Amino acid sequence: MKNRGFSLLILVVLECILMSTLNLVPSVMAKDAYVERMAYNAKVRAKIPDTWIFTVQNIDCAENSDGEAWFFFKFFLDGQLWWDEYDFTSYRTWQCNKGNNVTLGYKIEGWNVIEPVFRDARVDLYWSNNGEFQLVDSVSFNIAITIVAPLQHIRVFSYLTVYLFIGFLLLSYYYVSGLGLEE
Repeated sequence: MKNRGFSLLILVVLECILMSTLNLVPSVMAKDAYVERMAYNAKVRAKIPDTWIFTVQNIDCAENSDGEAWFFFKFFLDGQLWWDEYDFTSYRTWQCNKGNNVTLGYKIEGWNVIEPVFRDARVDLYWSNNGEFQLVDSVSFNIAITIVAPLQHIRVFSYLTVYLFIGFLLLSYYYVSGLGLEE
């Protein structure tokens, strides 16, 4: 009887421990539509075009019984609106019906920078629900923009290095030669 009570106590304690460590509530609420996959270059060169590709999955967004739904993106750089697909394209949206997905590519013409920079990018996915816009997903990522230095600038520094090295050798020679004359 005593062993049975002890076994029951251990069982209850183990059950409490297991119940407290298991997360039975999902950490992220299910979304009606979301950016399922995206492809971009995390490191790009200034003034060279790049392409961003997004795949959007529509689970439950629909304007009518046929399951039709229209979406658009807003692109942000460092927290500032950079490009609004709806406003900057004469109010065009693209269709992704309920239960389907669509893949879209966006060509980025090139970054006009004079020094290497890091940018925080965010893309918001909006659903046009009978004329009302609803934010349904947002994804963030980082981009490193590098610059290409022309060779003539690099050569100037390499020549300067050679001249400094030759100067150092000459000064070293004169210093060592000067030590030998004093004896």
